[in-house]
Amino acid sequence: MIPGAVGLLFTGLWLFAIFDCVINEPEKTAWIVILLFFSFPGSIIYLLIRWLPRRNSQIPNFFGRWTRKRELWSAEVDAKNIGKAYQYIKLGDIRYDIAMYEEAEEAYQMALEKESDNNQALWGLASAQIKNKKFVLAKENLEKLLEIDPEYKYGDASLAYGETLFNLQELDSAKEHLQRHLKSWTHPEAAITLAKILAEEGDRKSAHECLQNMISKLKGSSYFHYKRHRRAVSRAEKLLRKLS
Repeated sequence: MIPGAVGLLFTGLWLFAIFDCVINEPEKTAWIVILLFFSFPGSIIYLLIRWLPRRNSQIPNFFGRWTRKRELWSAEVDAKNIGKAYQYIKLGDIRYDIAMYEEAEEAYQMALEKESDNNQALWGLASAQIKNKKFVLAKENLEKLLEIDPEYKYGDASLAYGETLFNLQELDSAKEHLQRHLKSWTHPEAAITLAKILAEEGDRKSAHECLQNMISKLKGSSYFHYKRHRRAVSRAEKLLRKLS
């Protein structure tokens, strides 16, 4: 009975991986080949590397470090031997991807020592500092970045700045910034954070309208755009229920 049940589980995971790949994967040809030839091991690799990140889920740290061990070693060697900002940014990006946030900070700091106005290094450093809950330092670096490029990463830096202000409980500044942000970009996370601020101020009606507008826009968008942000929609709907 147990082998049969395990076999059904393995088959189900394999079929799910193939279905998700056909529907959602941009590089589906290569992954289909992997799934067909490697079956269950290929399914596990696909789910960890492609499916989990698409759902904004964290890949287990040990797995990321194991699969990118050689790449990390190569980046460390290049940073030591060549030592330009580009090599340190690349090293920081790899460390960040595998959740080595303290070490990522060090790499981005080294890049900024080489090029103090490098926007990639500023973004990487601020992102790592946010992960490490160093919001005061992240705020300073995001301010420098936004002075260089107010639209960096299509508004991602602006969103991070607004959320950093919220985490620092600088609510008036966060509210003003996020209201400006939403005039240029439609990040659902910005609307959720703004609604939280409005609710804390006691303006539940405006908070409700902010969330409803965001949900309506997403549900009226393309299927793939909506699917990409469905977790944000779930969070917004949960917050709406609390407001009601």
